[in-house]
Order: sequence, then structure tokens, then C-alpha cells
Amino acid sequence: EQARREREELDNMLEENRRRVEQAQRREALELQRKEEERYRELELIQRQKEEAARRKKLEEEEEHADQMKFMGKNKTRLKEETNNVIASVCCCPALRVSVSHKVAIDEATL
Repeated sequence: EQARREREELDNMLEENRRRVEQAQRREALELQRKEEERYRELELIQRQKEEAARRKKLEEEEEHADQMKFMGKNKTRLKEETNNVIASVCCCPALRVSVSHKVAIDEATL
């Protein structure tokens, strides 16, 4: 009878230990899963930030290119106006010959 009770007591202790171990393993697995999910969210955030930075950089480059094109257009317009002004002033001066096809004023005497 006493041996049976001791055996039951040992069985109960073993069962309790087994439950504690399983519970600790579950807690550890849940903690590991939580950390993995947190790391995954961090990586997603980093990826979104990289994509946003790339998008902003592309927009800045496009704006810079547009500004350059606008600036070049203004320069072309200004250059064309200056050329037309020179041609107009040259046409008024009989000492100069004007190459109309190239819109270039030529003054061989003053070269």
C-alpha cells in the first residue's frame, strides 16, 4: 500500500514536471515567435523606407531634369533673341555682308 502511494506520488511529481516543462517550452516558443514577427515588421518598415527614399530620389531627379530642360529652353530662347538682334543690327549696316542661310554676320574687314 505504501509503495503504491509512493509510486502515485512520484507519478504525480513527474506529471507536474512534464506540464511545467511543456508550459516553459510554449512560453519560449511564443516569445521566439513574437521576436520573429517584430523583426519581420522592422524589415518591412526598412523596405518601405528604402522604397520611399528611392521614389523621392526619382522625383527629385525628374524635377531637376525638368528644371534643366526649362533652363536650357530659356537659354535657347535668349540665344535666339540675341542672334536675331545681332542679325537685325548687321542688316542695317551696309559694310557687313550677312549670310542669311546661317544667320551669321560676317565682317571680313574687321576680322
